[in-house]
Amino acid sequence: MRSRRTIPIVADTYVDREFGTGALKITPGHDPNDFEIGQRLGLPIINVMNNDGTFNGNAGRFDGVERSEVRKQLWADLKVGFVVFMQLCSCAASLPCSRASAWASAWACNRIKPNPHIWHAT
Repeated sequence: MRSRRTIPIVADTYVDREFGTGALKITPGHDPNDFEIGQRLGLPIINVMNNDGTFNGNAGRFDGVERSEVRKQLWADLKVGFVVFMQLCSCAASLPCSRASAWASAWACNRIKPNPHIWHAT
């Protein structure tokens, strides 16, 4: 189930345009800086957790699921997404992470096979 929630693109003086991409993801319920920016811009704080550690209806398909199980499912989704991404790319040499780039580039160019153990979450 996909959310139909829109993600606003906003401008704020907090963002340093000379650092990185000059873009910043704001999650008002996550930390004090994001909260302050969210308040200034009128962004909603969306709670996805119940008091018992399960996710609520705002979490879509994870409604009622315990947080440790959600973490496992998200890791599995990320693995699938990365594999699909790598299969669509002819070469991943431009990936920004230098440690992952060499491995991913070699994999994408069919020089090595992916190691299934690389995905163990810590």
